[in-house]
Amino acid sequence: MGRNSAIDGLQLLGNPGRSQVAGVGTNGGGMGLEGPLHVESCAVVPLAEACCQYQDLGLVVFGGSAHAATIDVLDGCVNNAIGLINVVEMSKEQHQVTNSNVAPSDPSKQAGAPTNEEKNPFVPEIAREEVEDVYVDLEHAAVKRAIKIPAIGLLALFGVLLCVAAIFLISVFKSPLLEEESVEIQQLILENERENQKEKIKKDAYELTSRLLKQVEVSVRGYYAADQISEKLKYVRQPERVRPLMEKYYQQQPVVKEEFHQLEKYGALNIDKVPFVYARVQMENGTSRDVLLERLADESFKLDWEVDVHYQPLAWDGFIELRPSEPLVMRVAVKPDSFHVYQFRDSSKYDCYQLTAKGSDHYVFGYVVKGSEVSIQLRQIFMRVKQLANTSPEPMMLQLRFPEGSSQGNCVHIDRIVAPRWFQIREP
Repeated sequence: MGRNSAIDGLQLLGNPGRSQVAGVGTNGGGMGLEGPLHVESCAVVPLAEACCQYQDLGLVVFGGSAHAATIDVLDGCVNNAIGLINVVEMSKEQHQVTNSNVAPSDPSKQAGAPTNEEKNPFVPEIAREEVEDVYVDLEHAAVKRAIKIPAIGLLALFGVLLCVAAIFLISVFKSPLLEEESVEIQQLILENERENQKEKIKKDAYELTSRLLKQVEVSVRGYYAADQISEKLKYVRQPERVRPLMEKYYQQQPVVKEEFHQLEKYGALNIDKVPFVYARVQMENGTSRDVLLERLADESFKLDWEVDVHYQPLAWDGFIELRPSEPLVMRVAVKPDSFHVYQFRDSSKYDCYQLTAKGSDHYVFGYVVKGSEVSIQLRQIFMRVKQLANTSPEPMMLQLRFPEGSSQGNCVHIDRIVAPRWFQIREP
């Protein structure tokens, strides 16, 4: 048609009685409508919903007196707009359903959406096809996303299975070269650990030795610096047993005060699970003394006074001269001999030993009955050392006595071995 019409505005007024359409005019040589148009209405209704509810747009907008040409133009425009509005609304609803992980509802039940049973005559066929295409695409996309989720889980499971299989194959089909290299690496690691352990042991031993030597010097210095028996007893082992011996000894000679200079040499001893330290100490006057110290549980050291003074209940020369028949414990050096005289002349009955003492050139011969406990002990001691070349006499503490009423020869009885050395490990 050769007309140019423009619709400036469209408004439905919801008067309880009548509604009025205003602002409708024509431009150019088109045909114009003047005067109010009346339509029966009871409420304000959205345009799209109203178009779906009524069969004829002219009835909705202009009522029965609407101009036919104007209605045709308006029908085409509004129908196209209605189709686009429906597509947008349904797309929004499908997007909301997809985001909430809820299965899309039936498009036929959506509000305002056309169904197969109820078709809107004002919606063109093209618009309806597009709506249907949108529904199909959204549903297909949702299904694809639902399928992708278990697919990712299957891929992860497949990767784990591959790792397990690889580990199994490596453990079963190990290369000999790899095994050799692994063994070599383990050996190197063990060797390094041993070396580190050795170094640590050496370091710990050095630190311990330095600490103990300082304690040794403290005890030796304090012992020789004391000029009273009570002061010396602070640095002496077994002080209760030794006190009366010291008092008797120093009745015959004074307590001499000396000044310690340094340790010349030292060594550790462990006798019957008791730790000792043997040391040769040098004094300020240039003389040297051999000392024996016991290490106590608190890592302090106590000096053996009897070894230091080589204590004898009776001087060795006086013992030979007085010939006591009462047994005395003497510190002597012992070695086997074969001198059988006087009442000990029967070599099949007695074992003979030569006895000497420190600081004296005189000696005596000691005898024990063969097969006795003392004889067996002495034999065992010398059996252990007889294979050593140039062996010196063995230091021992022996209980000795002269035969009663004897006045000939230097022959004594060996009644008991007090200790196979010149000191006692524990108090008797």
